[in-house]
Amino acid sequence: MVATLFAGCGSKSGSKAPARSGGSDTAATTAGTGEVVDLEFPCIWVGTDSKAEGFAQIVDSFNTENKDKYHVTIKEYTDYDAYADYIRTTISSGSAPDLFSVKTKADVELYSQSGKVLDMTDFLAGSDMAAKYSDGVIASEQIDGKNYALPWEAAIIPLMWNGKLLEQAGITDLPTTSADFLKTLEALKEAGVDTPANFMTANNAWTAMLWYSFALAENGGEDVYNGDWDTAAYEKAADFVKEVYAYAPSDAIGADAATVNGHFFNNETAVYTNGTWVLGNIQKNAADGVYDNLKFSAGPGNSIIQYTQAYILSGCTEDAAKQEAVKAFLSYITDADRLTALSNSAGSVFVPKTNAVENDYINQILALRDNASILLPSFESAVSTVAANDFSPQLEALVLGSIDSKTFVETLKADNFAIID
Repeated sequence: MVATLFAGCGSKSGSKAPARSGGSDTAATTAGTGEVVDLEFPCIWVGTDSKAEGFAQIVDSFNTENKDKYHVTIKEYTDYDAYADYIRTTISSGSAPDLFSVKTKADVELYSQSGKVLDMTDFLAGSDMAAKYSDGVIASEQIDGKNYALPWEAAIIPLMWNGKLLEQAGITDLPTTSADFLKTLEALKEAGVDTPANFMTANNAWTAMLWYSFALAENGGEDVYNGDWDTAAYEKAADFVKEVYAYAPSDAIGADAATVNGHFFNNETAVYTNGTWVLGNIQKNAADGVYDNLKFSAGPGNSIIQYTQAYILSGCTEDAAKQEAVKAFLSYITDADRLTALSNSAGSVFVPKTNAVENDYINQILALRDNASILLPSFESAVSTVAANDFSPQLEALVLGSIDSKTFVETLKADNFAIID
């Protein structure tokens, strides 16, 4: 029965790839020996990540409960970009870690074609795992009819506001359109908040990419990513991002996550684009009063950004003991009670169904999601890896005036439909 937990490995041809051991080879031939199977998990949910403490507790309890059978060894990566580079390099060199995570479905598709990750279709279709997900979720994550990754963490992203700065500006009604949003930024600036909007261009240009995503939702609706791009909607969104940049701190060009967090956490910016998972970080590390006075709203057009933002994959192996260990760990980390505890401690929301979340802020955000007119994935998660990677340099060129909105859109469109050998 163990041998049928996974259907095989992904490959470019769609046929079964040759067997490859995933990650550390030290436990690659443990079937039937009685030895503890060790799974190496290079992991980003460590350090200052909001899930670090809670996820470590889950891993520790798994190791304790399975001390005579399985052990998961976490290899810490605190730099998200360095982690992505490590995964790409490792797989390109001929193997994949026992367990690892990626951010987008495009990443899952890319790595499934390498022949180095396990096909999880049969495992996720089993009654125990299928019962943990809402109807249609597992099927929606398939690539050519197969599941190569377990969908784990969900992204639900509203606008987050500093309530004290809103009060300082006399703002009681939060904006609902991009035009009103810009008026709100101007009102904040006139009230003494010199740089009210968070904005970054380094790495994946995360917060600015989300501004762009919200504007795409308002201008193009839920079908904006389908087929060839609606040029007018994409250009209007680019124009909006340029206007937001006018209200950003002077260090926005080249700013990374630590920089934008610092501005919002220290009462220097009034509005922040980020997901529920950052709430724990704000509570622990922001200045007094920031967390207690948070306000939330939908984005322009009553939009909320929602998508799967963390998939867990396993390196391809036909070792039955290692497959059993992977199955046991993935079952363990999708347990409803464990996910509920992690939601309450970190602010994260998960794709598997969980029990009621106790965090009032998360419930406010979920209510915004449930009442949104438009639910849209982020730009990064909806486009090709080439387009996502090129967003940052093209954004810098756009806001600095080196290119216009039309060129910005045409370049990213070409990236998105590029054929990569």
